[in-house]
Amino acid sequence: MKSARRMPAVISGLLLVFAACNTEDRRSVPVVIGPDAITVIGEDSLATTYIDVTDLGGSVAYLSSTEPFVTMIDTNGRVARQFGVPGEGPGDFRNPTSIDAVADTLYVWDVRVGAASMYDTVGRYLGRRRADANFGGVAPTTRMDYAGRPGLYRRLDSIAVTPAYTNGVSLPGEQRSYSLLAVNNLGAVLDTVWTSSLPASANAQVQGRPMHLVPIPLWARCSNARLVVYDPAMDITTYRTPTGTEVGRIESRADSVHITAEELRQYLTFHFRRLYMAAHLPEPSSLAEAVAEMVQQGKINGDYPSGFAGYTSILCNADNEVWLEEFSLQDSPQGYARTWIVLGGRSSKRSVTLPEGFRLMMLDGSRGYGTLMDSTTVEFPAWVELPQ
Repeated sequence: MKSARRMPAVISGLLLVFAACNTEDRRSVPVVIGPDAITVIGEDSLATTYIDVTDLGGSVAYLSSTEPFVTMIDTNGRVARQFGVPGEGPGDFRNPTSIDAVADTLYVWDVRVGAASMYDTVGRYLGRRRADANFGGVAPTTRMDYAGRPGLYRRLDSIAVTPAYTNGVSLPGEQRSYSLLAVNNLGAVLDTVWTSSLPASANAQVQGRPMHLVPIPLWARCSNARLVVYDPAMDITTYRTPTGTEVGRIESRADSVHITAEELRQYLTFHFRRLYMAAHLPEPSSLAEAVAEMVQQGKINGDYPSGFAGYTSILCNADNEVWLEEFSLQDSPQGYARTWIVLGGRSSKRSVTLPEGFRLMMLDGSRGYGTLMDSTTVEFPAWVELPQ
């Protein structure tokens, strides 16, 4: 197995400051992290789509969605082991969407069964933690948004926090309701941490007005005692206890982003290619032309969105800094951006731009863990050294 490798240095130095700064507020200066800060890890692991990562204290574990399994990687970038298979039996994966760890126990949340399967660090199945609630993905009529994280699951001591959707992640014109719940080890819902609901008109097509993508709420764990929740309807981020008490808030100030027809074509082409890859089917030679025609007709009918106002992901570090990921189809055909807005904690508002192709998924001290995508849409686990 190959050891971890560094990408060739294209931009000299780890950080390039590209805006003039004043001496009174240097922390607000935008920074760009160069590609030499990236370390690709687990190069010999199976190429797949990784959707979540968790810290095991000395190693990290990534969760795949396209070929459901867990990849465990040490701090030197070596793949320690992989485990997990799709299926219906105990310990098998149906639709895993999130992974978390407490001490030496891994929790893999599966939205189709409404439970977290538990494993030790060598992959042995230890049982399940169920949840007595209707979670996104469980009901046959429930739908999941491409860009959403309906199955996020985080452990906080003796409880777990995870979202429930009373009506799924909606299609255009439907009621969209979102609840963040605290669940005990017996599966009972202890409290509602936070709820948000948008009217049916939020996604409805209006005659003469192009559609806009409505972002879903976002949340993350800062520590065992604190969460952050981004409310796209109010455009604010709140700090909350695991049972929902608000202990602080930040104005998020998301900018509206215009979506061009060409960006939409690239976005749809990328996702169709991924669907063919996941189904192990050859890509049709006419795919590009079919997608272009689809976009053109959609623009005529007003069926496709022209803008997005919100963020696509949220993270929080030990200093209670909130990282909000901007939306950009220019940076990534998946809709995530290289630039994150950092708020609160010990710093004033600033932006951090990551290397091209890198998607940040977890903050861990001086490192940010995520994935790096190559030109063929294949992703590899990777980490980036973060500014201090």
